[in-house]
Parts: sequence; C-alpha cells; structure tokens
Amino acid sequence: MQSVNPTSYGKFLKRLRVDTGDTLNVMAQKLEVSVSLLSQVESGAREIPSELSEKIRTVYKLNSEANDALLKAECETLHKSISISLANREDDEEFKKAAISIARDLQVIPTNEVKKLAEEIHENAQTKREKEFKGWAAALGVVAIALGVGFALAASSGNKNDEEENTYEEY
Repeated sequence: MQSVNPTSYGKFLKRLRVDTGDTLNVMAQKLEVSVSLLSQVESGAREIPSELSEKIRTVYKLNSEANDALLKAECETLHKSISISLANREDDEEFKKAAISIARDLQVIPTNEVKKLAEEIHENAQTKREKEFKGWAAALGVVAIALGVGFALAASSGNKNDEEENTYEEY
C-alpha cells in the first residue's frame, strides 16, 4: 500500500470532524458519502469530490472564518481537474454560460486578473451567505421568542389553574 500525506483539505476535514466530535462514520452519513471516500480524502489518497465542499458548508453551517479556511485548504490541495456543479441550476442558462466560459477561458486570463475575479466572486458569495445566515438567525430568534412567550403563557396559565384549584380546596 502506498504511503500518502494528508493534504491541507484532509487536515481541515479531520480538524472539523474532531472539533464537532463526529466519527468518520457520522461525518460520512451527514455528508451523504461513503466512509471509505471520506477517509481517503482525509488521508490525501483521493481527490476532493466536486460537491463535497458545498456539502460541508451546508451541513456544518460554516461561519465566515471556517468557510475561508475551507477555501484556503481547497486551494492548497492539488487538483487534476475541477468541476462546476449544475445541480439546482439546470434551467439557468446564464449560469451555464458563465460556468462554461470560466472553464474554457480561465487558462488564458493573466493571473492578476484571475485573482481579482476570484476575490470579487468570493466577496459576493460571502455577502450572500451572510445575508442568508442573518435571515435564518432572525427567523430562529422570532421562533425562540414565540416559544418563550408560549411557555410563559402556559406557565402563567398553569399557575392560575393551580391557584383556582387551591381556592376550591380551601372552601
């Protein structure tokens, strides 16, 4: 068996798994991949599957710092090829045109321009994720408040009933 060195991506995966207290089996289940695939990516024996990073971001709800660390780890890990998923975008002609154009033309664009494009795309995506998170957090806050009010009403209602029962018992 060949010796493999963990990649930056593999190290990120393992750190995330350990920090969340997940076993390989649990993380594989959460990400809907096989334990074997996850183990091989973590150890550096296998390339990163095209949709794994997005699954990690979604399942583990990475914050901005962790998302940047994942992107950095992915960039530091050697890829033979990179694919762009069209999942959930099959009917979006502009997305498909952009994906194909990027795949075809990126190699001829000077590095400094590629860096600017990547930064702009990353900033736009980060802003979108933050807006989604803020919306989700606000909705969760409303639910928590509603539950709190519901519990408070139930508790005070329960107290009234207890007082009424005590009153009846006194007579």
